Amino acid sequence: MKRFSIIIILLSLLFIKPSFGSEIFDLESYELMYKSFIYTNDLNSAYAITKEALKIAPTNLEWRKRLAQLLLWLGKTREAYESYLNIYYETKDPLIEKMLLGFSYPEAIQLKIKRYKEEIENHNYRNALNLAWLYEYEGYPEKSFELLKRVYDITKDKKYLDESIKYAVKLNYSEVLIKYADHLKELSLENKYIVAYFLITKGNYKEALEILRLV
Repeated sequence: MKRFSIIIILLSLLFIKPSFGSEIFDLESYELMYKSFIYTNDLNSAYAITKEALKIAPTNLEWRKRLAQLLLWLGKTREAYESYLNIYYETKDPLIEKMLLGFSYPEAIQLKIKRYKEEIENHNYRNALNLAWLYEYEGYPEKSFELLKRVYDITKDKKYLDESIKYAVKLNYSEVLIKYADHLKELSLENKYIVAYFLITKGNYKEALEILRLV
């Protein structure tokens, strides 16, 4: 009998715009209605169902994740982010953490910085350039330079040298550029010109000429 009632509800929802304010169903009924709306791509109704389900089960983790996902699909980015963040604080779920890394709000940026720093401490440098960018975004380009210089010293990967030199120019570190002159032959052609021009503006003509000879 209960199954028959649920089927009637679902059939009626195909033709009537759902309004759940005065009706209270059990979670199984909400589950069936939710899946029906997701299947038909009726996200607004799925959202309404999810909100109603959370009224009777406010701590239900699965329904809270569904709400966060629906908020994201419906373009309510800030609300989705806050929902995911609250779930993450409670569960430390790595999948939720991965979702949060896709946002650019302050807490998410700090989460990214923490994650990328841990990777580098474990000799995984795949996100070193991303961490440098985040340091600069936060207003600490000197941290970006020190990070990339350190990673280059460890890996000898030219891309980290190239990026660290860009930060040295931004930070007016002419003495650093002179100190690392022996490494500058590894720079890209564009960066050689940038460094040479920078050194000329600082009056370091001899060092600039040495770099230009490498072009």
